[in-house]
Amino acid sequence: MIPDEALIKLNVRTFNEEVRKRVLAAIARIVNAEANASGAPKPPEITTLGRYGMVTNDAASTKRIAEAFRKHLPADRVKETTPTTASEDFGSFGDERPTLETGVETLVVASLAWLAE
Repeated sequence: MIPDEALIKLNVRTFNEEVRKRVLAAIARIVNAEANASGAPKPPEITTLGRYGMVTNDAASTKRIAEAFRKHLPADRVKETTPTTASEDFGSFGDERPTLETGVETLVVASLAWLAE
């Protein structure tokens, strides 16, 4: 039995707008080609549902907070990272180190650094 419709949901994450446009165009190209190859009676509907802007941290603010963390925390606990598309891993945070304690500690340190003259 072949259903008369299929629903596919994708989560697209990119680090710049040009790459996002290329990825979305590739998705449309592939979906349309597959529908055509399978003899679909009508072209697929492609709808973009939601979109969140990319987060870009202010460099000066990031430096200020990172310096405060380095003064307060052991060196191995402060790391600079490259951009990431993380979100689904949020559920694992509770299984790592004493997460709540570290989170509150870093919020206090960051707040004090931000409020300091």
